[in-house]
Amino acid sequence: MENKFYNELRKFKKAEKVEFAILDDAKKELEKFVKLRKEAENFMDNAYVPLREVEKATNQLKGSIDNMRDYAKKLREAEGNVQQKVEKARSLAKELGVDLNQNDLLDYSLYNNTIRMSDNLQSDADTFIKFVNKLPKI
Repeated sequence: MENKFYNELRKFKKAEKVEFAILDDAKKELEKFVKLRKEAENFMDNAYVPLREVEKATNQLKGSIDNMRDYAKKLREAEGNVQQKVEKARSLAKELGVDLNQNDLLDYSLYNNTIRMSDNLQSDADTFIKFVNKLPKI
């Protein structure tokens, strides 16, 4: 009877060893799973870095729109101020009976060139604003 008991005990110990080996395998697989999840998390975090840079650049571009509009407004005002001063000078000259030559009033070549360049800037600003407004929100 004792012998039978020991035989059963040995079978139990062998089964216990097999069971523990399976548990060790499960623990190893769990460690691999945890490691893989960490790798995937790091990959995902790194994948977002360029996207965050794009988002930051997009926000900076959108912030530039107000400045562009302010410059466009200031350019139009400056052009209007020049025209207003020229008209005032003409009016005063007429009141005083002074004959003014067109070129005495203003360097029209510079004035017209500045208007043309300002118009080009306004066109560029409009294109920029349209482009930025079409950027997707991130």
